[in-house]
Amino acid sequence: MRRGSVALALMLSALLPGAGVSRAWEKAPPFTLPLLDEEEQVSLDDFRGQIVVLDFFNASCGDCFRASRELELGVQEHYAARPGNPHGFPVRVVAVNSEAAGQEDMDAFLAETGLDLVLDDPKGTLLQRYGGGGMPYLVVIDVTAAEPAVPRVVLRQAKYEGLKKIRA
Repeated sequence: MRRGSVALALMLSALLPGAGVSRAWEKAPPFTLPLLDEEEQVSLDDFRGQIVVLDFFNASCGDCFRASRELELGVQEHYAARPGNPHGFPVRVVAVNSEAAGQEDMDAFLAETGLDLVLDDPKGTLLQRYGGGGMPYLVVIDVTAAEPAVPRVVLRQAKYEGLKKIRA
């Protein structure tokens, strides 16, 4: 296992419900967005019972490329190969295209990062609702709560500084 994957696993396990974890986090704004280049809609409610890592990006951003690629490899693929995090909750990376991009740039970005689930928000409306201004911007949301099911933002990162910084 890569060292970055281990660090991220530790960080995400600390964010999950359990002993010593505060549940007084800020309520996550709901959303419904289309999949990139498709009409199918995806909403935050679709991720009930999971930890969601929102990865806001644009295809011409070099830092976004690095963040998206590391998140896809170090989080999405890592937890997809296991029965969730150490507490048994699935962890899902949801990439959000937050700026209009040419098709060629987008195709190259997706091919190089290997992103699996990409939502389209080319005007950056959801980015703004979650308090972001620049990209990359990351938000971790706990959607594991039972009734009343209130998704909570547990981490925001305005500048991606690698998996180690996310853990810290």
